[in-house]
Amino acid sequence: MHQLDANSSALSRMQAEIDQHLAAMQAPGLDSEQYQLNQAWLAAVKKANTAQ
Repeated sequence: MHQLDANSSALSRMQAEIDQHLAAMQAPGLDSEQYQLNQAWLAAVKKANTAQ
């Protein structure tokens, strides 16, 4: 992340986006502190998306 001098509005917008992403992860029960995704879960998502 970077912040330009006196550009606090951009930082505020970025924080809002971060908060929205965090809420979207937590809603279905995803751990927001995870550093990688479960490969079996990814495979299931890919399979479900191709079936649509």
